Amino acid sequence: MNDAHGVNSQNHSDAAKHEKPKRLWRNYLLNPQFQLKFSVYFIVSVLAVVGVMVALIFTRLQGVREIILQYYGEDTILQNHLDQAVFEITLIAFLILIGFSAISFFYSLVITHRIAGPTLVICRFIDDLKKGDYEGNRKLRQYDELKPIMEGLNELAEALKGRSRR
Repeated sequence: MNDAHGVNSQNHSDAAKHEKPKRLWRNYLLNPQFQLKFSVYFIVSVLAVVGVMVALIFTRLQGVREIILQYYGEDTILQNHLDQAVFEITLIAFLILIGFSAISFFYSLVITHRIAGPTLVICRFIDDLKKGDYEGNRKLRQYDELKPIMEGLNELAEALKGRSRR
């Protein structure tokens, strides 16, 4: 059968089967309690480290400002330029802090997804093993963590399957 564009619809559906499905952000939250808790810890750590860095930069800039004003005197124009420069540098550092925090949050969700997904699959596999279902060699995705555990469970399933046949 051909569609309106003269393309075989069977070939189109076969190609659609092999396309990698688009992943929505909500699909990354497989275990929201774990993933969001980890992400919050990660962001708090990032904010603490970068916040201390911004505070040190601001403190040093204020020190440099005071030294310059001592050397050149209380020049109002110079003082206004220095204040503007300190404000701009602090604002840029703050914006970098916010941007880096947002990127870190999304990165932590991706990382935790690579742990939460396999954990879900492993728990389901263990439940199947407890029910006596030893069939199937389960695999994880290419970039998932916890692969050695899944390999061990697959070996255990094979051993249990061999014992149950006797």
